[in-house]
Amino acid sequence: MNKFLLLKNRSFRSLYIGQTLSEFGGAVGALMNALLLYEITGSKAAMGTLWLLYFIPSLVIQLGAGPFIDRFSRQRLMIVVQMIRFWTFLLPALLYLSGHLELWVLFFIQIVLGIVQPLYTPAGLALLPAILHNEDLVKGNAWMDGTMRLMSFLAPPAGAVLITLTDTAWLYGIVALLFLLSALGLRTLNEPQRTLNVRSSWSSQIQKGYQLFWHHKTLVWLTVFSGLVQFGVGVTLVINIPFIMDELNQSTVAYGWFAGMFPLGYVIGAYLTGKLTLPFSKQRVMFLGLFAGGLSFAGLAVSPNFAFALICELLGGIFFPFFNIHNAAFFQRSVTNEQAGVLFSIRLLIVRLSMPAGIAVGTLLVGTTDMRPLYLLIGLLIMTPALIGFTHPYFSRFSETSSPERKIG
Repeated sequence: MNKFLLLKNRSFRSLYIGQTLSEFGGAVGALMNALLLYEITGSKAAMGTLWLLYFIPSLVIQLGAGPFIDRFSRQRLMIVVQMIRFWTFLLPALLYLSGHLELWVLFFIQIVLGIVQPLYTPAGLALLPAILHNEDLVKGNAWMDGTMRLMSFLAPPAGAVLITLTDTAWLYGIVALLFLLSALGLRTLNEPQRTLNVRSSWSSQIQKGYQLFWHHKTLVWLTVFSGLVQFGVGVTLVINIPFIMDELNQSTVAYGWFAGMFPLGYVIGAYLTGKLTLPFSKQRVMFLGLFAGGLSFAGLAVSPNFAFALICELLGGIFFPFFNIHNAAFFQRSVTNEQAGVLFSIRLLIVRLSMPAGIAVGTLLVGTTDMRPLYLLIGLLIMTPALIGFTHPYFSRFSETSSPERKIG
């Protein structure tokens, strides 16, 4: 199927539109919260607290979210989550207009978003292989992942400019409206019928899911490699703003452009991933992208100026999709629709454990350690296992394509 013909699939188009609106709104909302908090407190440690309040409840919910996703309609679940996000961002808009917006509201938003995200993300991942054929998953993931990153690229500079031009209440209201439109878009998705597992107990479904996951080492390794990337991202969530604004002496708008470079590169990389046919196995393409992405983190450690930092972020965005998209497609091809929710939840749980670990490390070290060695550490943590994956024969199985009868579940 031609890449652009995917949009003729009504269900894929509905999911695509809903996710696009959601990603842009979420990126603008996250930027608003982070910059507003830093402006109010001026505290680097507060940045870590903000993100920990998002990831701690996210991890708790993720522990038992899998059966919930497999027991109910994933489409309806995603719509409910978007409505919760709508009301969550409408709240600070109303409080600001009434003159009662306080610091605790920013933390409250993070907690609510952390609670609902473990339901929304795996539901979306599980829906994609249900509405696309196996041979279209790489292109479908490239479309979805690339556009999500495009929204992430557009949101930071747009959000930074809007913060300086627009009243805070209006900006929170715009974010709320985007989530409402996302929910309406998801209503037109035609979710395929499947057998809902409501007879097994919640605990038995979770136990079976973990047994399936840990029994298949290929899925475990895919998750470990993704976790290393998310650990690095967790550290940078804490240090990126002070690195750009203090170390490189740049403005809020400049940080918005820096934050947008990685998503811009990711759009380019996602397009290339779905388009290029390289003279390497899928295994080597995947790990080469991982290594080059890690190298971009190391580049920030030696960045002499803001322009060099922008280039590092752009190149990191270009190379990481070669790893992420092939990683996701292999996982989706390897699991059955009935077990997809549980297995994706387990995968996301492990990945999410990695990010708050990175946030904790960044929060502990940012006040006592220069930020440049932290970027170098992140790069080495990613590049070293990437080299092992690229050269070790065990990982050649990542080049295989799972047939329906070999699916896990």
